Parts: sequence; C-alpha cells; structure tokens
Amino acid sequence: LGIYAAPWQIVAGAGLLLGQVGRLGNPATARITRPEINTSKRILFILKYSCIMVATALPIVIPTIMFPDWIMKSFFSPAYSSSAPILRLFGIYIIIFSLGLVAAQYIVSVRLERIYFISVAIGGLTSLILCMVLIPQYGGLGAAISLLISHGSTMGLYWMIMLYQLRRKGKS
Repeated sequence: LGIYAAPWQIVAGAGLLLGQVGRLGNPATARITRPEINTSKRILFILKYSCIMVATALPIVIPTIMFPDWIMKSFFSPAYSSSAPILRLFGIYIIIFSLGLVAAQYIVSVRLERIYFISVAIGGLTSLILCMVLIPQYGGLGAAISLLISHGSTMGLYWMIMLYQLRRKGKS
C-alpha cells in the first residue's frame, strides 16, 4: 500500500493546486457558457483555460515523469524507491486531470449534470473492475494503471461531450 501511497502524496498536492486554479476558473466557465455567448468565444476560453491548467500542472508533471527515481529517493525513505514507475504514471495522470477539470466544469456549467454523473459512475465501475484485475498481478503499479485508464477515460469522455456540445451550439 505504501508503494502507491507515497507517490500519491505528490498527486494530492498537485490536485490541491489545480483545484485552487479550477476554483478561480469555475465562475469564468459559468459566465462563458451563458446562452448568449457564441461558440467562438467559448472555444477561445476553453483553449486559454486549458493552457492555464496545463501550465499549472507542468512544474509538477515534468519532474515526476523525467526524474521519478530521484524524487522518490530524495523525498521519501529508501523503502519507497521502487515506486518510481508509479510516480511516472501519476505524472501523466496529473496532466490528464488538469485538462479533465476544464471539461468537467464546462459540462456542469451547460447543465449536463446527468451525463456528468453517468460518466463518473462508469469511470468508478471501470476502476473497480480494473483494480480487481490489475492489483493482484501488479500491486501498486496495477492500481496506478487502473486509475490512469479509468479516470483518464472519464476525462476523455468529458472532452468528447464538451466538444459535441460546442459543435452542436455552433450549428444552432
């Protein structure tokens, strides 16, 4: 469990940081999704907001992907040095999470809460299934892979829904 939990501390810190930036972006997302705002302004906002979220995540993502061994050896006890591959996966997860926050806020702002809830439920079920399959064979790495696949797929689904909604709004 510690092999997964040690690098998760970095994800938790990144999540707090991204959550604070997202908290600032939430009212802006609500304003840009008002019915009278045209699609091109919405798309420009989504692009800018996505860039801000990625820029916020990159100072954490780059070191976790490029130097996970050094991070685990420098900031954690030697017992956790074998969790470097998990930290690398978590670096990828953080960037996906940063972009997923943008799409999730958009979906909720345009009142697609039901679709959002269904996506979350499917992602949770996928995570449970993947954990049951991957953890017995791969341990902490299996849990990280499960998180990356299930939550990453959910975030990808948010983006597909958001882009579909933007395209549909652009045609109306």
